[in-house]
Amino acid sequence: MKFQIEDITVYFPYDNIYPEQYSYMVELKRALDAKGHCLLEMPTGTGKTIALLSLITSYALSKPSNPIKLIYCTRTVHEMEKTLAELKVLHDYQVFHLGPSARLLALGLSSRKNLCINPAVVSAENRDSVDAGCRKLTASWVRALAVENPNIPTCSFFEDYEKSGSEAILPQVYQYLLDPKVAGIISKEMQRESVVVFDEAHNIDNVCIEALSVSVRRQTLEGATRNISRMSQEIERFKATDAGKLRAEYNRLVEVGDTWLSNPALPEDILKEAVPGNIRRAEHFLSVLRRPLFERFQTVVITSGTLSPIDLYPRLLNFNPVVCRSFTMSFTRDCICPMVLTRGSYSYMDAIVNTWNETGILKDIMQHKLVFIETQDVVETTLALDNYRKACDCGRGAVFFSVARGKVAEGIDFDRHYGRLVIMYGVPFQYTLSKILLARLEYLRDTFQIKEGEFLTFDALRQAAQCVGRVIRSKADYGMMIFADKRYSRHDKRSKLPGWILSHLRDAYLNLSTDMALHIAREFLRKMAQPYDKTSASGKRTLLSQEDVEKMSNAGADETVHLEKLYSELDEINVEEKIKIEEVAKIRALHTAKLEEARVLSARLHQLREQRIACLQKEIHAIRSMPGYAGNDTAVGNDQLVERIIEEDKAAEDDEEDDSETGHGGRWSSGSDDGGGEYPAYDDDSGSVDSDAYRRPSPTSFTILGLSLVCLCLVV
Repeated sequence: MKFQIEDITVYFPYDNIYPEQYSYMVELKRALDAKGHCLLEMPTGTGKTIALLSLITSYALSKPSNPIKLIYCTRTVHEMEKTLAELKVLHDYQVFHLGPSARLLALGLSSRKNLCINPAVVSAENRDSVDAGCRKLTASWVRALAVENPNIPTCSFFEDYEKSGSEAILPQVYQYLLDPKVAGIISKEMQRESVVVFDEAHNIDNVCIEALSVSVRRQTLEGATRNISRMSQEIERFKATDAGKLRAEYNRLVEVGDTWLSNPALPEDILKEAVPGNIRRAEHFLSVLRRPLFERFQTVVITSGTLSPIDLYPRLLNFNPVVCRSFTMSFTRDCICPMVLTRGSYSYMDAIVNTWNETGILKDIMQHKLVFIETQDVVETTLALDNYRKACDCGRGAVFFSVARGKVAEGIDFDRHYGRLVIMYGVPFQYTLSKILLARLEYLRDTFQIKEGEFLTFDALRQAAQCVGRVIRSKADYGMMIFADKRYSRHDKRSKLPGWILSHLRDAYLNLSTDMALHIAREFLRKMAQPYDKTSASGKRTLLSQEDVEKMSNAGADETVHLEKLYSELDEINVEEKIKIEEVAKIRALHTAKLEEARVLSARLHQLREQRIACLQKEIHAIRSMPGYAGNDTAVGNDQLVERIIEEDKAAEDDEEDDSETGHGGRWSSGSDDGGGEYPAYDDDSGSVDSDAYRRPSPTSFTILGLSLVCLCLVV
C-alpha cells in the first residue's frame, strides 16, 4: 500500500498495516526531520523491521537531492539475513511503483567466508583459509604493487566492487560500528548524514563494554613473557652482528606491516585514554558508543521490544534523544496471561533440577513431557533445542530449562506451539561481587548520578522481560508468563516491565497461590483453544487498510492545520503582549527619569532654603546690633516678622519632606494639592504612570522671596 505521512509518500509492501506500525513511522519521521536521535520501544512480532525500512527508504526517495545512507545493525548474522529478506520484498515493491529510479544497493556485511564470490578463494576448506586467501589478493600493499607489476594477482571482484560506488543500505552486526578496531576500517567513509539503526538494542551498553574487554589467561601471559625474552635476545644478536641489516629489515617490516603483522589500531583518542593501564575503567568502555556514534552521525535509532524503563537509556548512554516513545501491542483477543506467584544462574538451575529429581517431581513431569536442559556447551545446547522442537512437532511436548542472560533466553524464538508458557524463577540480578560490575556501578554513580540499586533493578527487569518475551513472537501467538517471585508484585519492580506486558497484568493476578495460578492457566488455555473470527464485530481491530490509513492521515492533516492556526493566533497574542510590555517599560523608564529629576530639584531647593535662612539670620543679627534696636518698635516688629517667616519656611520644608516620604509608599506628587509640581503621578499599587498628569511650578519660593524683600525694606 501507499500512504502519506505529512509530506512523505510511504511505500509499504503489504496490504494491511498494524496501528502501532503507523505510529512508529510517525515518530521515526519526527526524529529524521529534527536530525536527532530517538528511542523507540515496540514489541517483537509487530513488524518493527519492515516499518523502519519502509519509512527510511521512502524518506530517502522523497529527497533525492539529499541522499541518506542507512546503516542497520543487528545482534547476529541470522537477524541480518532476515533484515535483507524483508528489504528485498520492499525493494521489489518500490521498483514496481517507481521504476528504476527506486533502485538501491544494499550489502550485508559479514565474514569473508559468507561474502566472498571469488571461486578460487571461497572454495577453501575453512574460514581461516578463506581469510588468508582474500588478504593475499585484496591487501592494500598487494594492490599497490599490482599497479607497477601487472603480473601480481589481485581479486577482480573486489576491484569491481570498489568501482561500483558506495552502498545505500548496510545491514551489519553491532561490532562493525562499536568495536573501534573494526569501525575504523568499515565505517570511516560514512558521512554524518547517515542514519544508524540498532535493532534489539536493549543490551547495547553491555555490547559496548564487551567491545573493549579482553580476557587473558595466565598461560597467555607466560607465553608472551617468553616471546619478549626471545625477541630481546634476537635483537641483541642482530645489533652485535649487523646493525645495518637490522635497520633494513625494520624498514621493510614497517612498509608491509599494515597487512600481515599488525592489527588495525585503536583510534588515537581512545588509545591515549584507554591504553595502557586504564583499560579496566568503565568510562572507556561506554565512551566507545557515545563518542563515535552520537556525535558522528546526525540520527541514531535505538529500538527494541524491551527498553523499559525507557527514560534510563539517555542517562546511561549520555545522549539527548528528540523522540522517546514506547508502544503497546494491539491484539484481537487477550492472548497474554502474565501472573505473579509468591513463591539465575547455571548453578541455581542445577540445584533446582537436582532437588526435583530427588523428590520425584522430575519423574512426574517426564511422564507427560520430555525434559531438555541448556548447558554451557554450545553443541549440546543446539542439539537439545533441535530435539525439543521435534518433540513439540510430533505432539509429545517438552520442557526446556534455560538460564537468564544465556543464549536461549536472549536469541531463540519459541513461537507458536514451541512456547505456550514461560516461568521466570526469581529476579535475574547480576553477581554483585563482580569487580567489573562494581567498577561500572561506581562510574555510573559518580558520572551520571545513577544509584546502584536503580541500575541493578533496571538491568534485572530488562533481562526478565527478555526471558518471558520468548513466548509471544507475533500477534497470532498466545502464551502465559509466570513470574515466580513475590518481589514482582512490588510496584518498584513491576513498573519497570514493558507496557505491553503491564497492560495485561491485572491486579487480580498479583500475589497468587499455586492453586489459583493453575485455575487461571486452565481457563486461559480453554479460552485460547476456541476458534475466533479476526474480522468479527466483537473482535478488536488490529489491521488497517489503505483507506483506514488515509483517513488517519487526513485526520492528522486536519489536526495539523488546526494546531497551526492555534499557533498563529498564539503568535499574534504574543506580539501584542510584547508591544504592551515594551510600552510599559518605556513608561516606567520615563517615570524613573522624572523621579530622579525630582530628587535633584528637591535637593537643590533644600540647598536654596538653607542659604536663604542663613541670609535672614545674618539680617536679624545685623538688625539687633543696630543702635536704638530695643527702643525701636518698628524694628522689633520687623524682627519678629522675620523670625516668623523663618519658622514658616522650616515648617514648610518639614511638610514637603513628609510628603516626599509618604509619596514613595503611595501616590507621589511634588507641590501642593492645587496642582503644584512638574512631575508625573505614580501609583505604586498598579505600577502605572499617568504621563499626562503634569503639575504647575510651586509658588512657595516666590512667596518666601517677596516676604524677604518686605522685611529688608522695613528694616531700611
